[in-house]
Amino acid sequence: FSIKPTKEISGTYEEIQNVVIDEASPCIYEGYFSKGKYNGKGNEYVYGITAHYGGLWRDDLLDGVCIEQQYQEIFDSQDSENLDEESQIGMIMGVMNTTPNLNYLNILSGTYKNGKANGKFHIYGNDSLIYEGDVRNDSRSGQGISYFYRTNQIEYDGEWRNGEYHGKGTLYRRDGSIEYDGKWANGDYAT
Repeated sequence: FSIKPTKEISGTYEEIQNVVIDEASPCIYEGYFSKGKYNGKGNEYVYGITAHYGGLWRDDLLDGVCIEQQYQEIFDSQDSENLDEESQIGMIMGVMNTTPNLNYLNILSGTYKNGKANGKFHIYGNDSLIYEGDVRNDSRSGQGISYFYRTNQIEYDGEWRNGEYHGKGTLYRRDGSIEYDGKWANGDYAT
């Protein structure tokens, strides 16, 4: 199913209630358009992989302070396939906008540039902080701290490159003792 904008829309965010559903990967977008693309403040809800991307957009890409949420659906997707288009839109919007109906798996909060995560980020898994620090080109790079799952205990504190420990850093055991403190190279101890 597909609903496409028929004309260029302008006005305040409150006045614009655009809904676009893309046939390739069913999604709903609410927000500003310019030249047929997402531009300005908006939210995209992706059905199937169940994700929400909200914040500032430029030429269909996240660009600025944004949040990405991935979660599990609470309804049976097979049941939704038998609904008419209007009911599917209502179901998607209802689920996406009602926090108690969602089981969040991952939340990423930070700055995007040209559709990629770049800058300071907080990454959560099942409501637990798992990383805070620098991200470049969608990968942990720079200074950052990772945490053991569902604890506030530090797992690693140090430098990262392309999602791996790289540079100076400290790896901790679950009991808080230090496993290794020193130089890292591509996720392994540097010699």
